[in-house]
Amino acid sequence: MRILYVVSGTYMADGSTKSLLSLMDYMINNGHHIAVICPNENGLYKYLKAKGIDVFNAYYRNSAIPFDLSLSSWIKFLPRYIKWSAINRKAKKKLYEEVRQWAPDIIHENTSFTDIGRYLSLNLKVPYVVHMREYNSGYWVKGLKSMLNDKRVNVVTITKALAKKYLGSSKAKNVTIYDGIIDTNSIRYTAKKKNYILYAGRIEPNKGTDDLISAYINYAECYPDGLSLKIAGDCVWPDFKRKLQVQLSEHGLSEKVEWLGVIKDINNLAYEAAVTVVPSHFEGLGRILPEAMANGSLCIARNTTGSKEQLDNGISLVGREIGLRFDSVSELTDHLVELSNNMIKDSFHMSSDYEKMIKDSQIAVRKFFTNEASGRAFLNFYEQIK
Repeated sequence: MRILYVVSGTYMADGSTKSLLSLMDYMINNGHHIAVICPNENGLYKYLKAKGIDVFNAYYRNSAIPFDLSLSSWIKFLPRYIKWSAINRKAKKKLYEEVRQWAPDIIHENTSFTDIGRYLSLNLKVPYVVHMREYNSGYWVKGLKSMLNDKRVNVVTITKALAKKYLGSSKAKNVTIYDGIIDTNSIRYTAKKKNYILYAGRIEPNKGTDDLISAYINYAECYPDGLSLKIAGDCVWPDFKRKLQVQLSEHGLSEKVEWLGVIKDINNLAYEAAVTVVPSHFEGLGRILPEAMANGSLCIARNTTGSKEQLDNGISLVGREIGLRFDSVSELTDHLVELSNNMIKDSFHMSSDYEKMIKDSQIAVRKFFTNEASGRAFLNFYEQIK
């Protein structure tokens, strides 16, 4: 089978990129041919070229345009739409000839925020898969409604919640497949932890970084010499980050928080962390949660969207909670205090209750989030629609 993937960006640290690379490895290892379309020649493009994988390049923009009810959004919308549409028409024309010669059997668009793959599939009469990873809150997505009512479209959602929101009356064939996060033989655990809390993700309001900082400040009042905080992630909101740093400085906690920037591999950080916190307000899937669980980290996650679904799946599978939930800053603070009450008196070893929770979470990871499980599900889906 010849499978063509379309991506919206080439940033290697994106969860969607990591998951796609795992899926492509699975397909290659099972004897299938793959190629990828990229919007630029950075990051992923260079990586694929170095590995000898067929890769096509044309500059294109998302078919999802930022939009809300503010005046500035209304003013910017039409110029963006005209400009981005012109860019995409040029890219589609260039890519059509190249892709036609490569002759794919299936075209898989790795996001619902681009329409390059759909255009190519319609014109080449090739089965089309769109991978819905995103909620479109704050965006106007060109052609989304018509796409989801097209019987020729095959939709993969990364959570059941996304499917419920967008596919209730859809005519498209659809299935939910969780992203592959880790190889089965890489799942691990140690009871001996180091004295830090881990946050891994972008530093921005939507990710709840400010709530974590507030909870950590409250926690530090109870445990001045307690756990430190490591923040691993990129920041595209410099003013937001500076505000958080000022808060920490005002409470004398600047030295207790380490800003690590982008970390290519958070596995070892999660493996040794006392706990990993996932405070995101709105998460399609929330890759960091199963990734941390696979590395034997106790997890505290906001009880919403993708994180909630993962925790709920755990209860359905093992009959118990596989992580600690919170809905407010005070609840997050309470979890951190309780964790320290148990760990600090025991030289940073996991208590038996927490250890059981971690082991249960890894049962869920094996069931839903291994590269092997995800790859098998995708291959089965491809074979059904080919």
